[in-house]
Amino acid sequence: MSSTRSRAILKHSLVLALPTVVIVAAAVVTMLWRVPTRVTLDLTANRAVFTVGGAERVLLLSDVQFSTITLEKFARISLRPERLQSVDLATSIRPDGRIAESDWRTLNIIPPVVLQGLRKDLSPSVTFEAAAVGTAPGGKLTQLWIHPGTRVTLEVRGLRPDHPTVELDRNTSRDKLSPVELSFTGLFHLTMHQARATGIPDALGSRSPMYRGELGGASPLVEVESENDALLLSLAGVPATGTETLVRGGIPVDALCFERQGPTGAPESSFTGVGAIGYPDFPALPRIVLGASDLLRLDGLSRFRIENVAAAADGLRFRATGMARRIMTSSGGFAVDHRRTSFDAVWQNPRLAVLFGVSVWALTSTIAGYRLFRKVVGRNGGPRRRR
Repeated sequence: MSSTRSRAILKHSLVLALPTVVIVAAAVVTMLWRVPTRVTLDLTANRAVFTVGGAERVLLLSDVQFSTITLEKFARISLRPERLQSVDLATSIRPDGRIAESDWRTLNIIPPVVLQGLRKDLSPSVTFEAAAVGTAPGGKLTQLWIHPGTRVTLEVRGLRPDHPTVELDRNTSRDKLSPVELSFTGLFHLTMHQARATGIPDALGSRSPMYRGELGGASPLVEVESENDALLLSLAGVPATGTETLVRGGIPVDALCFERQGPTGAPESSFTGVGAIGYPDFPALPRIVLGASDLLRLDGLSRFRIENVAAAADGLRFRATGMARRIMTSSGGFAVDHRRTSFDAVWQNPRLAVLFGVSVWALTSTIAGYRLFRKVVGRNGGPRRRR
């Protein structure tokens, strides 16, 4: 009799504990189950590599001011100067580094003037240096469009955030890189390395010529056509106040990396200051602070966009937002997963939290009511049978 009573007590105890066990098990599972998470990144780095996503071309750079720009990996540069002069740097530079005005020679030109590299393996380059206009640089990168699949590398070298480089790689894009447009206010200087110019019949035969020109109102742009697969722009004199926007408007990206190759060949962080990861869907959660040496790995990006890139004194300031299936940071050999869990999704969402509470209350109330019913029926001798 006692064993039967013990089994009955154990049975009722298990039934009573069942809701608690279910709730605890569900809580543990949801605490361990990481889910794709929407994040906001506020980071400062000297290098970032990203692959453009979406289905349409987007405007990467627009109205970026500069004092000097060097173009590499180009196929053709064309311009229609209103006037053009040349000087031989090998013979005309004075001890103080200046060039006498009388040494400049006016050229007859047959527009358009076209600049092309001699050979690709010689790494040809062309440099435009704009004359300053007041306190502002005299050159402007008018627009640079990029297509989905293009890989973009933004980088500042050394401690010169006003000297950014932009490297474009066609990568998986089915479209050729779009031409780059430059404009100049006033005079500009032009030098070439391993390149030739056509449209200048009486150009100097010197190996180190410098040109000085001015664009006309009818053709105020210099058009730069890239090679089939790449283009490299190195700018100098870009305002680095932190408020001047280098990239704006939201660039959809399929991949984003803030790393560079270290002296030993191993990847290391390109951060130059403290950054943060925020959770817009969980405003009550604190932001994750990243140190300059932390490695950040992002994978499985969805609806991810670079909202803004600005040149500042400590590097390039990035702001980006979107969904990621993997958000890992590592420092000192320790890796941390910063995706949120299913438990966070429930606990931080007031509606889901209320629904979860109501479900738990309904479950426990149903079990308690069932036990009470069984107890009452048992006291009354159970249901009566018909004779």
